[in-house]
Amino acid sequence: MSKKIYIQLATLLITFLTSCTFVDVDPEPERLASNELYSRRGVTIDLEWSTGGTDYDAVHEADIDLQLFLYGDLIASSERDYDFESVEIFDEDPRGTYDLDVIYYEGCRDVYYTLYITSSETGDMITIDGHFDGCDGGDDYHTFHIRKDGDYYIVN
Repeated sequence: MSKKIYIQLATLLITFLTSCTFVDVDPEPERLASNELYSRRGVTIDLEWSTGGTDYDAVHEADIDLQLFLYGDLIASSERDYDFESVEIFDEDPRGTYDLDVIYYEGCRDVYYTLYITSSETGDMITIDGHFDGCDGGDDYHTFHIRKDGDYYIVN
């Protein structure tokens, strides 16, 4: 082949490659805010707490419950006796702002809790720490908001 044909083929190849559009059919965000998660499989919300002793002491000295609402309707609840709590927002659940209530149902101890909100796909996690004063059991709760927008979850 002559040098002229090589140049024409190279020019044709460069023209072809620069005109191609490469599409990532499964994009994952490169950078999210500290209160955002990405997941095509939903998120898991785990609640653990301490009353100053062991895990056994915590679940026997304070009954903390977890409830998840969408537009005022209860869609998930975890009210286990003698265990920590967990609920999920599934990928097929509708978009919207979910209200997550941490409820000090029963007890008379200071309670320090942590919410672990975890992407079921990536394992990325947001943690939220909170506190109930002793003897608030039965009348105290804290509400957090999780906005589901497609595959993105924004925690406030």
